[in-house]
Amino acid sequence: MDIIEKIISSIPNCSKITDDDQSLYEEFLKSEGKKYPYHYSRSWVFIKQISQGFGIKYFNKQKEHLITIAPNWGGKVPNYIFLPLGINSIESVPFVAKELQKILGQKIIAKKIYGEDNKKYLLEYGFREVPSSGNTDFNNLDDDKYPEIICGVDEIIKAMFGFPTGIKMDSFKNHVRKIKRKIFLGEYEIQERNLTKKLERDFKNLVDRWSSDIAERTAKQFKSGANVPEIKKWMADVYYPHFISAYADKVDNKNIIAYLTFLDGNLVAFTSAYPINQNCLAVNASFCDVKYDGLIQYQFFSLAARAKFLGFKYLNLGSNDLETQHLYKSSMGKIHEVYPYILELAEN
Repeated sequence: MDIIEKIISSIPNCSKITDDDQSLYEEFLKSEGKKYPYHYSRSWVFIKQISQGFGIKYFNKQKEHLITIAPNWGGKVPNYIFLPLGINSIESVPFVAKELQKILGQKIIAKKIYGEDNKKYLLEYGFREVPSSGNTDFNNLDDDKYPEIICGVDEIIKAMFGFPTGIKMDSFKNHVRKIKRKIFLGEYEIQERNLTKKLERDFKNLVDRWSSDIAERTAKQFKSGANVPEIKKWMADVYYPHFISAYADKVDNKNIIAYLTFLDGNLVAFTSAYPINQNCLAVNASFCDVKYDGLIQYQFFSLAARAKFLGFKYLNLGSNDLETQHLYKSSMGKIHEVYPYILELAEN
């Protein structure tokens, strides 16, 4: 019996997450939409992304509690509890966590916990806040160490056309203009194309180039845990296959936005996002060939223009594990922050 089957057979109300669960999740997510209007994880796309074939749902029909159990992204052991949904669903988290701990014999993490009241409840029932690694140990990093950044679509577009926004965005504007100027002068010919399986080889080459750079830069930032070959392998085995299987040939610019940016015929960037609701897009990937100064900022400007055309008002740029990334995202017209808490069940 594998670990997924053991969890399902041992904890009541548990079953494997499948595509048939989409309507169930969307019903719960819709019911909480007003309470959590900008929150990154409030989407079926997010649930699918974290599940990676190892996701388990705890669905108590009587209490109407829905909780997701999954590995942290790239892992295979489902020791994370994500996103409790339903009225007072936080009350089921300690039970699920303690049962998981009995089965797995390792620390259990509750993630994407929104609201001070929910955090306080878990602290009273055997959980503790996950301490920051101080950015010294790569293995202890988590992408929710810093809050989710919410940017206004109109603010980004107004800033790029010289209109006042009341938000400091000078660095962002200057970087975008470097790319826009070269396009205007004919130094770059730019093209954007939706992600398709025909472009799979080009996409993989971009991921390989980007992952080599990001792995080497990441390793230099930490005293321990950051192994360059392992980071690159994770990118090749988890990151790249996810976007091909989940997004290629499925882009409709409604439920899935995923496109590649070409400069002079060369693939240099990838951007993807999904709707949290009718007003807000969550950006779940944005990376580029780092030799093009200003390109990453141009990607966000381009996405804001698409979002405006599609009727969205906000972009959630996600949370971060590093202060440098948090500050960089904050420079793109931040109007709000959302705090997802991370807690771990204290060991017995």
